[in-house]
Amino acid sequence: MEKFEIIGENGFVRIILTKVIGFPETTSVFGGYDTESTIEIRSSNYYVKGLLWITTGNIFNFFQELEKCQKNLDGIARLESYENNLQLTIKYDETGHVITNGKFVENYMLKNILDFEITGDQTFMNSTVNELDDIYKKYGDNKGINYSR
Repeated sequence: MEKFEIIGENGFVRIILTKVIGFPETTSVFGGYDTESTIEIRSSNYYVKGLLWITTGNIFNFFQELEKCQKNLDGIARLESYENNLQLTIKYDETGHVITNGKFVENYMLKNILDFEITGDQTFMNSTVNELDDIYKKYGDNKGINYSR
C-alpha cells in the first residue's frame, strides 16, 4: 500500500491508498485511477480517521504543484478529492514557513467537519515530495501508467 504524509510541527495528514481500482487497465474519468483510501489527520489535539475516495490523478496534480513550490520555496499547492470532501492547501511564505490548511468531511449527510491547520517549514516537505514521486512512478499521471512514459 502506497502512502504519503504531510508532516508539521503540530500534526500530520496521512493518506494511504488501500485499494487502487482498475490499475493498470482502467482509468478514472477524474484522471488517473480511482482509489479507496484511508485518511488520517492530526492537528494539535484533534484527530480524525476516515474513508477518502481520491484519484491518482488528483494526487499527481498536487505532486506537480508541491514539487514546484518546494523547488522555488514559494507558492501554493492544493489537493482536493473529486467528491470535494477533502480540501487541502499548502502555502509557502517568503521566510521558509509552510502552513497546511484544510477541511475534511467524511460524510456530507452528517455535520461532522474538521477544519485544520498544521504549521512547519520547507524541510518537512522533502519526504512528502519523495513519497508523491513514488506514487507517480507507479501509477503515472492523469492518463495512468500506460500513457505516462
